[in-house]
Parts: sequence; structure tokens; C-alpha cells
Amino acid sequence: MKLFIFLIQIILVCPELKAEMNRSRMVPVDFPVALKTDNSFEAKKWIPTDMPASQDPYSVMNRLGDRAFFNLGESDLVQTNSVVRGAHNIEKSMRTEMTVAGTDPKKTKHKFSFQFLPMQTVSKAEYKGWLNASYIMDFRAQRSTLEFTDQLWSKELFVNHVVDATNELSNVGLRWKW
Repeated sequence: MKLFIFLIQIILVCPELKAEMNRSRMVPVDFPVALKTDNSFEAKKWIPTDMPASQDPYSVMNRLGDRAFFNLGESDLVQTNSVVRGAHNIEKSMRTEMTVAGTDPKKTKHKFSFQFLPMQTVSKAEYKGWLNASYIMDFRAQRSTLEFTDQLWSKELFVNHVVDATNELSNVGLRWKW
């Protein structure tokens, strides 16, 4: 902080100091990481195209920022980082799946899945069989969600119950994809 204040004072006190660049002496910089050099830019990957034109600018910037961080996290540069690989290994080791099936292939298979995501402070338990059920506990947000879903024609019937630090909310509804 002291260095920052010192530099601001120098800039304000000495406006006659100017930096000049000699372009003939410039050399290219070699980066130790191989960067992707193709010029392909997938606009749909970065820019949300499903937003209405009347949406406020703050929510547009939120969506752009979310997509940018998601794409950065999925990039090869980040995925090859040892810290990120370690976090993925921890999350994989904290996931357990169990399938219970009878000898008859026509009978329902029951699949149980348990996962703890320490980097996100979330634990999940899921069941798939006669219906789909999930329980998610978000320790950071102090919120738990219990949801039951089942296919109803081409739609999905759901019942969920959300409890957080301030209130409880139960929903019954129908979901479908366009």
C-alpha cells in the first residue's frame, strides 16, 4: 500500500516524467506455457444468447462473468494445474455409488450415490430407482434441499422442500424441456 501511495505521489508531482518506447529494440516474449494460437472463438460458449433484450445490465454482466469463470475453470491451462487436479482427486475420492439389482433384468435397479464436495462445502445424496430423490446440504449457505422427481408422460413431476436459515419453502410442479 505504501508503494502504491508513493507511486501515485510521483505521478502527480512529476507530470513531466514520460516513458518513451523504442520499437526497434523490442523483442517478443516467450511464455513458458504453450498458449492456444488458433483464432477460433465460440461466441455461444462465452456470450449468453438466451437472455431477453429487456433484461437489466447487472444480470447480463452476472451471466457473462459466470460463463467466463466457468470457461476458465474448464480450460486446459487450469485443468492441468496441480492444485486443481488435487481438488478433483479429493472430490472423486469422496464419492461413493452403490447399485442394488436383482437377477431379473426387467426389475428396477436401485442406485444410491453419496458425495461430499469440500471445496464447495456441499454434500449430496441421490437415489434413482422407483423414482428419483436427492438431498443436498449446502453448509456455506446453510440450506438443505430435498427433492423427489418422477417422469410423467414427457414431463417431470417434482416435489421439493428447501430449508435455509430464514425460511422453509415447499414446491410441487411440472418441468419440461422445450
